[in-house]
Amino acid sequence: MTEDFKKLKSHVEQIAQRENCFLYDLELSGKGQGRTLRVFIDKEGAEGVSIDDCSRVSRGLDLVLDVEDLVDGGAYQLEVSSPGLERRLNEPWHYSKVIGQTINIQLNAGLGEIVEGRSAKEEKRKKLVAKLKQAGETEIEVVMDGSDPEGETLKIPYQYIHRAKVVFVFENNFSNKKPKGKKG
Repeated sequence: MTEDFKKLKSHVEQIAQRENCFLYDLELSGKGQGRTLRVFIDKEGAEGVSIDDCSRVSRGLDLVLDVEDLVDGGAYQLEVSSPGLERRLNEPWHYSKVIGQTINIQLNAGLGEIVEGRSAKEEKRKKLVAKLKQAGETEIEVVMDGSDPEGETLKIPYQYIHRAKVVFVFENNFSNKKPKGKKG
């Protein structure tokens, strides 16, 4: 991380905190005139981030970014939003906040290189969907069959995780039974 990016991140954290939010993630992508600075903010509690929160953080950032000139290379688009339900997981604390949820993991090596005793079919497997059981400083622990608490458990060091995100699981709590009543 460059010094300019650290300084940018520090300013974004301060502005988000001032607006009763916190910085979840920060991303600068694209090239030339097509660059985008994406700021993902979150909030503690069940209500989450509102459009008003995003708007206030965006206005605060506009002022600071114009004065401080923290994004080199000319024009860029600024986007401020919630990380969403299917949020990316980049930092150990991101994983800690979603223990018990289903996550999609893309590995940068085959499963056979990470976990011993894999079948030939699974040895080259690089994509997993599993329930997050634990998140430590150096690795995560997942249950392969999330519906079975006694399912196979794997420990995956962060260094082998290329990309990961939460998988939103819609749980339908309504039964398919029709209501009882008089036929009319």
